[in-house]
Parts: sequence; structure tokens; C-alpha cells
Amino acid sequence: MAKSQMKDVLNALIRGRKLTALGCFELTGSLRMSAKAHEIERLHGVKLIKKDIKGKTRYGSPFTCTEYSMSRTDAAKVKERLKNRYK
Repeated sequence: MAKSQMKDVLNALIRGRKLTALGCFELTGSLRMSAKAHEIERLHGVKLIKKDIKGKTRYGSPFTCTEYSMSRTDAAKVKERLKNRYK
């Protein structure tokens, strides 16, 4: 069975990885991290931790991106739910 982008993102968050759009692109080839985060929250009933990252590009222009992560309790909840689903 082929893995989907959503499963890759969900597994990365469960393992404690923090993802931005660029991290999502490196993992799945998709820049739509915010859509995947929203879908995970909706499907699994958890609240992802969102942190705004501000910085400057190499040309000095300001940028903002969002970093997504999952709390340990939510990760355990989702992991257990997935384990029970596929029994």
C-alpha cells in the first residue's frame, strides 16, 4: 500500500517533528502544510501547536512562516486511535 502525503505528515508530527511548509515539501513534495494541518485537526480532533517564525531573507526582506507541531498527549491519542482503527 502506498503512503499518502497526509500519512507522512501525520507520522512526522506523531514522532515529534516540527514542520513548516518547507519541511512538508522536503517530506512529501507539497507546500500545502497549512491545509494538511487543518485536515489533521479536523479528522483527529486535536489542536496542533502553531508558532509563527519571523526572520529576514538573505536580501533583507522580512518573512513569516508557521511551524506546526503536536503535543505528546495529542500524539499518543492519535497513535492509539490509528492503532485501534487498523486492528
